[in-house]
Formats: sequence, structure tokens, C-alpha cells
Amino acid sequence: MRAHGTACLCALLAMAAPASAEEAFPGQVDLAAGMACHRNLDMDCARARLESALAAFSPEADPDYMSHVRSARLTLAGIHVAADDLQRAEQEFATLLLLDPDFRLPPGDHPPKLRYVFEQALEGLRASAEKTPHAGQSTRPDDAVSGEVEQAPGATGVQTASPAPPFRSFCLAVHGRLLVLFGRDADSVASGPGAALAFAWRPIERLELEIAYGYSHHSLASGGAALQTMSLGLGAGYRLLEWGPIGLQLGGSAGALAMGTADRYDHWGLLLAAHARVAWPARGLWGIELRVEPSAIVTADEASFFLTLAAGGVLRW
Repeated sequence: MRAHGTACLCALLAMAAPASAEEAFPGQVDLAAGMACHRNLDMDCARARLESALAAFSPEADPDYMSHVRSARLTLAGIHVAADDLQRAEQEFATLLLLDPDFRLPPGDHPPKLRYVFEQALEGLRASAEKTPHAGQSTRPDDAVSGEVEQAPGATGVQTASPAPPFRSFCLAVHGRLLVLFGRDADSVASGPGAALAFAWRPIERLELEIAYGYSHHSLASGGAALQTMSLGLGAGYRLLEWGPIGLQLGGSAGALAMGTADRYDHWGLLLAAHARVAWPARGLWGIELRVEPSAIVTADEASFFLTLAAGGVLRW
């Protein structure tokens, strides 16, 4: 019933402007009809009419050409994401970014999958632009994207980026680490080695949510049984910068830390930590990580500060 009503609406819009000469700009009727179909959730109609509009758009005959292209391609990208066709959605964004490198998603509550696809298109375009052309290769902006290309409606002479590497949503990291103590703690307890196991989920490419378990072992200045610690924390990190294959992430975590000797862990405290992490490579199936974590444990009586230095490997899938 909804699809029939939308088809009628599209027909009425087409009858309202029987000749392209009566349009304010080429593709106006198809653009309006496509948006109407989209509002009425008729995605097949919306896709067909918007693609027809893009084929008709003309920068010479339309003073608001880029505004209309942005509306059409953003809507088409959303339609492809809803159909779980992420490759075509990324191609829409890549084509739009070649025409308008300053384009960003408009303010609003966009679905996480749409934001991810746009970020992939943006990063793919940046990576392609950094590549040095081979001898004799054209350096025109249209040739900045290498690999397989696909011609898009309404973008004559513009090439779109090949699909980006697969997005890896999960990470498992294993670290060896050293806990460096300071002040009065260092007078009675030695800095000691430890290990950590962390599992992380990435809702988007740069953001990481993590749960981590840690263990450390410290000898006492007075001798006797060594002090041992166990911790469990929840954290988040954001990959802030990339230098080629190297990525820098900043973040923080909160959790609990238990201390004791042998099998007795009878002292508990709140564990707070910040971290800076360097990963190589920042993307891909595996990587090597270095971490620096300024940390504090807060108990009912006092707070103690220490520094964790860690190195290890990560597996992503």
C-alpha cells in the first residue's frame, strides 16, 4: 500500500514538469521524486530516481550543483547501508569526496554503520592521495585514486576508490609489563614484572572499548613472601594520529586492584589509569604494541601512584 502511494506520488511529480526545460535545474524532478520516495520508505523508487537525477545534473546549468549532488549521494549512501551493501555506500562517499574534498557528514544522529563507511571512504581517499604517481602517470585529481574503479552516474571522468581493507571489530592483546613504584611504596616494595590480557571491541575504526586483566609480582625489602597484585578494569581509547603504518592511541580506564601475598588478596582499591599506546601496524590482522600507563590505586586510607610499561602483541579480527 505504501509502495503504491509512493509510485502515484512519483507519477504526479513527473507530470508536474513534463519537460526538462521547465525545471529550475536539470534533474530537479527526479531529485524531488527520489527524496519523496525515500521519505515514504520506497527505497527502490528512491534509488532509481536519485541515480537518474545524478545523471542529469549539470554544473554549468545549476548554480547549486554541489548542494544537490551532496543531497543525492548522501541519501543513496544511506539506502545502500540500509541494504547492507557497504561497498556501494563507500563508493558513493568516495565519489562525493573527489568532487568535494571538504564534505563531512552533516550534524545529526547518523547510524554507526553510516559513520564507519564514510570514515573508510575518507581514509581511503587520504591514503590514495599520499601515494607518489609512477613515472608517466597523470597527476590530475581525478587520477588520485588507484586500483579498480567504477564510473558513477553524474560523475563523468571521476573515479571512485577501491574497497578499503576489511574493518576488524575485535582485538585480543597479550602484554608483558613492568610496574614501577614511587615514594614510600618503593622503599618497602620493589618494582616488579607482570602480564596482562586485554579484549577490545571497536564500534568504529578509531574507537576501542576494552576489558583487561593484569597481574604483577613484587619482592619485599624485608624479605618474606612477595606481594602480588591482580586487577580488572574497563577502558576506552581513541586512535588520535597515524604516521604511515604507526598509530598513536590515547585513553583511560577504571577498575579494581587486589593486593596480597600467596593466595591471600585481602587489600582492595580503586584502580585509575591513563594510557598512551603506539601500535605497528595500526591496521591489519596483527600488530605490536608499546604502552605507557600512569596509574593510581585509591583505598580508604590513601592513594598510591605507579607507572606501568608494557609491550606485547595484538590479534585483530
